[in-house]
Amino acid sequence: MKSAASGTSGSKACATAGSPPPTTRRKLLLAAFCALCLVNQANWISAAPIKDDVSSFFAISGEWVDALSTCYMLVYIMGFLPVTSLLQVHGLEAGLRTSAILNCAGAFLRWFSTLGVHSFPVAMIGQAICAGSQVINFSCVGTLSRTYFPAESSQVIGIIWALTYLGVAFGL
Repeated sequence: MKSAASGTSGSKACATAGSPPPTTRRKLLLAAFCALCLVNQANWISAAPIKDDVSSFFAISGEWVDALSTCYMLVYIMGFLPVTSLLQVHGLEAGLRTSAILNCAGAFLRWFSTLGVHSFPVAMIGQAICAGSQVINFSCVGTLSRTYFPAESSQVIGIIWALTYLGVAFGL
């Protein structure tokens, strides 16, 4: 197996060598992570601008629509310490895969809640699952930037947060 510096080794060799993976892979990982954060934030805020429509669609009060975005904050408060510990045990890539799966599953449930019976509890469960994805995302930012972009860590963190806020703008 060639060294990580030559750009031909796998991620396991990179991890053992202590150097970041090849440049193309790092950029793809950053792009995928930024897309995940962007979509997650759009999921978070998407019901707020259409509160009256969501309220009438599910036949609920506006406070319940507000609860869709509030649940993100509550899940973060309850989940950031356990998630940080789990990331230390299982690693960054496992955490990011889990985050992507949770985000997809939560978005699917939100979509499913709009079919047929118009089930707000299903939408809330989907939103809470997406909120779990956000906890993982926010817990990964520093580790991802230090591990894969040690020389550009500050710039990478800035890019991630800028695209996270762009996701909020898309959701509005």
